[in-house]
Amino acid sequence: MKLNNFNIQNVRMENNNIYYNDKILSFELNEFKIPFGLENEYNKYLLKLEVEESNLLINIIEQLENKLQNMYPNIKCKSTIRKNKNFKNLLICKLKEVNNKFCSSYYCNRNDRYLSTILDLRKNDIVRCKIKVGKYWEMNSKVGIYIEITEIILI
Repeated sequence: MKLNNFNIQNVRMENNNIYYNDKILSFELNEFKIPFGLENEYNKYLLKLEVEESNLLINIIEQLENKLQNMYPNIKCKSTIRKNKNFKNLLICKLKEVNNKFCSSYYCNRNDRYLSTILDLRKNDIVRCKIKVGKYWEMNSKVGIYIEITEIILI
């Protein structure tokens, strides 16, 4: 789905799933910098995408988080956006693993680099991604949105 076609009225959240017109919500993203490379937190791999404040993606994620917060008014919503005055915003995206294998596909469109595995992503690489915003979670008096990267292209 294109970011500029998004309408929050078409979003339905139920049973920890997020639907857009009864389908899983997904987006193709243009060029983003990954300032820290591939990270591992609590045995989960993630990428932090550097995003401008004015980016439409930030607005969409905030709308989804506000809708989730309205569903759980007495629980804190943990944002997937890390805001910092000194740096650009970071959008935290997970990489799904099953049996120690990444489910995300990855490609390299550069002649000077070879990406033999997704673990070869480096600090400050520029990527295009496909993301899926298909789930939300509730745990320990917090809720949040789960953003999964389904495809990465190193450019």
